[in-house]
Amino acid sequence: MVLLLSPCVEYSIPPDFYHAICLGQNTSKTRGLENAQTFTQTFTEPWKGGLWTFEDVVAYPESVIYSYAKTLSKLKDDFIGNFVKMGQDAVRKGLTESPSAFILPADPVDPATLNWMLEVLNFQGTEIHRATAPFVADGKSYPAGTYVILTAQPYRPNVMALLDKQVYPNRLQYPGGPAKAPYDVAGWTLPMEMGVECIKVEKPFDANLELVKIFKSVPGAIVKGSADYGYAFRPEANNSATVRSKLLAAGFKLQWLMEPEVIEGTEFPAGTTIVLSQDGLTAKLSDIASKYSATFYPISSVPTAKMTTLSNPRVGIYENWGGNADAGWTRMVFDKFEIPYTFMRDTDIKEGKLIDKYDAIILPDSLTSSLKKGLAAN
Repeated sequence: MVLLLSPCVEYSIPPDFYHAICLGQNTSKTRGLENAQTFTQTFTEPWKGGLWTFEDVVAYPESVIYSYAKTLSKLKDDFIGNFVKMGQDAVRKGLTESPSAFILPADPVDPATLNWMLEVLNFQGTEIHRATAPFVADGKSYPAGTYVILTAQPYRPNVMALLDKQVYPNRLQYPGGPAKAPYDVAGWTLPMEMGVECIKVEKPFDANLELVKIFKSVPGAIVKGSADYGYAFRPEANNSATVRSKLLAAGFKLQWLMEPEVIEGTEFPAGTTIVLSQDGLTAKLSDIASKYSATFYPISSVPTAKMTTLSNPRVGIYENWGGNADAGWTRMVFDKFEIPYTFMRDTDIKEGKLIDKYDAIILPDSLTSSLKKGLAAN
């Protein structure tokens, strides 16, 4: 890894930091460098191998911070001027180059995820507007309330990076051979990752827009009607998994549609969940609708489609001693959507009788040797 914050950096981190700490060697992948020992303009102080201590770990970022602060103090006007110029150049690009905007239509099925994505973009400094009247862009009509992210704004590069589709470069291992694998993530388009509709607008357009900085959670609803059998909620929303888990944990009985069906005039896809009527259900659904933007549809009689009964699975997420990034990200997703799980270590695996404790065990991306042998706790 190379940091280009300042020409005064005193330390260069090894090409593979953790490999260096564990083995004291310099034999890891170079991520584009000719090799780890070659001097280059962007790798001015190659690490020569040997012992890399905790003192070095601390000294490396410390030297960068002091160097960066010192450079800022000397070139304050240049830094501020360049920062302003970058913003001005970004606005100019948005006014003269395509695309001119990204449009995010209202999502009646999963409003919570759209709101979440807008909060993420707003937190990063992206300017977000909302149409106060209907408008037309690239020949398509949009209603009032549609969100618009103009590319003529100081953080245009961030807008393009997060909303436009990444295209993996045509880099082959050898002529006619397979593509070179990326050393990191190959794409990070938020709408694709979160399942949010995002429309790229090529040409400039006129619209009455207001700047939005606060994104309030969108409440769900309980549709009126006879619910003698129960209530249904659709599977498309990311929060539907959370809703199922919460209802099961509260003791309610859930069924799962295994095929599409039209119920009382409303078409429901396979994967729709039906919560059966029982005492206290209406109050629970009202609370969930408010917290998780879920909409519940009344069902008066037994559906004719094939169904199966749901239960909360006993999930274990394994992480070997020493830490595993993939396991950490997996736990973060479960925590975000409030899905219960058990955190597992090597000792849990070695105790055996796993089938008595778990319905499913998630193994993170890891070396086969660490999964087979495990790592010591100290």
